[in-house]
Amino acid sequence: MGKHVGSFIKQLREKKGLSQADVARLLSLKTAQSISNIERGVSPLPRAKIKKLADILGIRKGEIVNVVMREMQERVSKAAGVQARSIVLGPEHSQEDFSLLSSLADRFREAKTNERSQLKKAVRKLLD
Repeated sequence: MGKHVGSFIKQLREKKGLSQADVARLLSLKTAQSISNIERGVSPLPRAKIKKLADILGIRKGEIVNVVMREMQERVSKAAGVQARSIVLGPEHSQEDFSLLSSLADRFREAKTNERSQLKKAVRKLLD
């Protein structure tokens, strides 16, 4: 995990009015420096702490996982020399929002050409 994940965590922590020491204590980490290192992208967030951190920050575990996945996708794309294409939802979006957009993306990816045209028209109509 890196800087995207760290800044996401920092933003939510600050929004909740929590210090790094508060979060470290709630996660049973030894020092506030542990949270500082995670937020700066120096150290990874321990996988075993993701659910607890999500609870502390008042978000779903999937939201942290989405940020982790985006960051991983960007790293792989950069290493491969290709542009990644993804939609990233912020903490203000629900799991239902994510599921709906994921289903739409899956449907579009699997659709035949004429179905894609229909889906595009329907989405454009909604956006106008």
